[in-house]
Amino acid sequence: MQDRITELRPGDTLVLYTDGLTEARAPAATWSFDDLAAAVRAAPMDGPVGLVTSLVASALGERSSPRDDLAVLALKLDEAP
Repeated sequence: MQDRITELRPGDTLVLYTDGLTEARAPAATWSFDDLAAAVRAAPMDGPVGLVTSLVASALGERSSPRDDLAVLALKLDEAP
């Protein structure tokens, strides 16, 4: 894990998640950072609720519930007026 600093701009979305998201299909499969980034890119960009819903559905696949706790929070900065 590494600390990173970045500037968020209007329209950007910050996604926070627990390892339950990336390990939802463990031990058969776990998401790497690249897998997670691909899932974010593939998600509908219709707002934070759609993004979270898509990420959880993608992570679970055919499972009806996660094997561990799973939390995802997406915050979108308002667009500049």
